[in-house]
Amino acid sequence: MADLTNARGIVIFTYGGRSAFKIASQRPKPNIFAFTPFDWVMKQLSLIRGVQSFHLEQEMHINNAIAAATETLTSKGIVMPGDVMVFVGGIPMK
Repeated sequence: MADLTNARGIVIFTYGGRSAFKIASQRPKPNIFAFTPFDWVMKQLSLIRGVQSFHLEQEMHINNAIAAATETLTSKGIVMPGDVMVFVGGIPMK
């Protein structure tokens, strides 16, 4: 889906990193940005080719998680407002 939409990135919300690993194994063209509440997962994700990991406090609502991830990526200059992003949830949220 990310390749078809010319997405700037794939944002993954994950607890243990498995979702990020599975998506990265497909070698998609867009960058992969993994958000997790755990530092140890961030360290593991840094070893996966094409994955940048970020810390995100555990969010209970998907809209809050998407807003926080978008703000983080925009503030770091990684994405620009209006860029197409694909969001994947490996964490159950409302």
